[in-house]
Amino acid sequence: MTVRFINSRYFCYTILLILITLSSAFLNTGGAWAQMISQSIKVGEAPQNMNYNPSNGNMYVANFNSGDISVIDSATNKVISTIQVGSSPNALEYNPSNGNMYVANSESGDISVIDSATNKVISTVETGDNLQNLVYNPSNGNIYVANENSNDVSLIITTKTNSTS
Repeated sequence: MTVRFINSRYFCYTILLILITLSSAFLNTGGAWAQMISQSIKVGEAPQNMNYNPSNGNMYVANFNSGDISVIDSATNKVISTIQVGSSPNALEYNPSNGNMYVANSESGDISVIDSATNKVISTVETGDNLQNLVYNPSNGNIYVANENSNDVSLIITTKTNSTS
């Protein structure tokens, strides 16, 4: 038995409708095309930013309102540490040259330096006003900090000591 379509446009619409139906069904079943939330991880108040530390496999979450960093073990998806930092942390940057995590504390105007081996603050570096972003420069190993209200960028020299200029 042979089935003929009267109109090729009808055939195209039929195929398109079948594909849309199949893809919707596939998406609703959590197939490869869709990613669904499988669990939530409770952290501090008002999480603002996250960064991954490849040296220990942990995720670091800056919690703006609670003034701390939640450390999540990415193998277990559990919070393994909460680190108090300055006021209103809003950005994080990992430095692979020394293994430290740098936290911009926007309201206190400083950077908290976290030793990722111990998850402890090892240094606090005063910078500008209303810190917004941190960037690691792989060519020199330094951290650059954007200070919104003081209209400048602070340089954190990470080779031997932490200092700003």
